[in-house]
Amino acid sequence: METTISYEQLAIELTANLAQRESDMSVKKALDFALLEDFDHLYRFSNLLMMEQGIDAKNLVGGFTEITPGRPTISEHRHPYDDVRYAGDNKVADSITRLNVAIITAAEQQTMNFYMNVANLYKSEIGRKLFAEIGMIEEQHVSQYESLMDPTCTWLVSLLEHEYTECYLYYSMINDETDEQIKRIWEVCLEQEIAHLHKANELLTKYENRDYTTVYKNGGKFPELLSFGKSNIEYIRKVLKNTVYNTAKKEDYVKVSSLPQDYEFFKIQNIINKNLAQVPSHKVIEMYIKNNKQDYRFETSLNPVKDLQNRKEDNTTVGR
Repeated sequence: METTISYEQLAIELTANLAQRESDMSVKKALDFALLEDFDHLYRFSNLLMMEQGIDAKNLVGGFTEITPGRPTISEHRHPYDDVRYAGDNKVADSITRLNVAIITAAEQQTMNFYMNVANLYKSEIGRKLFAEIGMIEEQHVSQYESLMDPTCTWLVSLLEHEYTECYLYYSMINDETDEQIKRIWEVCLEQEIAHLHKANELLTKYENRDYTTVYKNGGKFPELLSFGKSNIEYIRKVLKNTVYNTAKKEDYVKVSSLPQDYEFFKIQNIINKNLAQVPSHKVIEMYIKNNKQDYRFETSLNPVKDLQNRKEDNTTVGR
């Protein structure tokens, strides 16, 4: 027997699909935007690490990612107006999108807390200053990612989502782990988080008269798991090539060259980065180049952005 669908039903379905794609793309744009900034942080810290401790950061990243300039850290300081995005809608967002937002917000929060609360104990002055500068950027990233969360979620729905995210992460780690001894640690942690997840569902049922099936339309099945053993080099090169000259403008992203000269971005830049010689992220690279004739990098080929290929001079103009 054939099933028919009315134009109204079709319109509702198409609208829902479009809303989901828009929600998912909004998150992807935010992830790609800050990706280039954290990518540049990796480059700055790697130069500091080699300069002060002689440690080759290539060995720490396992060759899965390159160490080369991204959107220069000096270009990342923005007005607070430009660090808030449109909130997501969990009624239409894909489960992997909601997981991505929860995971990246937690990761950026932990990074910011470390830089701001512990990094002041770092041994060298230039290192402490670098951590302080990048800590300011991580605070911007936290604001961006937190703003993507659905603010209409109740406390108990948020609790369920947090526990679900933790289960997803531990299950991903179990499936990706090669060391059996460490895998057992992840298994114990997963069992604990599953217990927390059940308790969160009990509270949701008791106090809101609903359960996890109203929060996750797919019955709570995990989407594709995370894998930590894959190269991201080609993906980052593509994002770097296409968006390195972008900055934020309110809830959107635009090329810096399209902003009016009196825009808040330039006012903030002129306050924070007025004297280039005092900008820690720039000074670290200049110090390394002075001592070694060129900066430290791990590249599979030349940086895809021509303005970032010069290894004997740090670029302070891209993105600003």
